[in-house]
This record gives sequence, C-alpha cells and structure tokens, in this order.
Amino acid sequence: MSAAFKESANSAIKSDGRREKRERANVRVSIEFQGRSVPGRIHDLSTSGMQVVTEQILIPSLGSNIVVRAKEIGVIEGVVRWCRDGRIGLKFSGNSASVAQMKAYFRFFHKNLA
Repeated sequence: MSAAFKESANSAIKSDGRREKRERANVRVSIEFQGRSVPGRIHDLSTSGMQVVTEQILIPSLGSNIVVRAKEIGVIEGVVRWCRDGRIGLKFSGNSASVAQMKAYFRFFHKNLA
C-alpha cells in the first residue's frame, strides 16, 4: 500500500476511531425490536449510523435489525453494532430510504455535516 493511500485512509478516521463525524442529538424515538417497542432518544448520529439510549431494558444481539421511529426523521432501519448500559450503536441498513432520510435530516438540521 502506498504511503499516500495510507495517509488518505487514516485521515478519514476520526480520533475516536469512527469514520463519520457524529453530531449530538436529543431526539425522542420509539425503538422497535422483535415486536417490542420501547421509548428512547437519539444520543448522537452521523450519515451512516446512530447511538440510541433506551428508557427500558432492551438487549438486542449484534447484527439484529432494529427500527427507530421519530417525528423529526421518520422511520430508520439499522443493524446493531454494539449494545451496553442501555445504549445501542446502530449502522443504518443498506436501505436507501434510510440513508436518504438521514441525509435530508442533516441538510435541514445539521448543515455542517451535509
């Protein structure tokens, strides 16, 4: 691998190891998993994923599909990347509608990430 490519690849990763910049949020949501719905909120989000905080116990396994519903964003589908202490890290599914909704949200509410 060339030095220029390594430098370019490393510059895309933020200091906390994430590739996408995260933006703090406090959006009320409903988190749906295996027919159960629990209230929560979005803690932070990017154009590729989000961290949600649950208000009730919800322990999905890694790789599980979750649906997040919010008035401000709509319905977003994601895959569980990690889960601990009432927090769940989601990567948006390959569903192009979910990605388009997040891009629209950033365009209107978080212009610095669009």
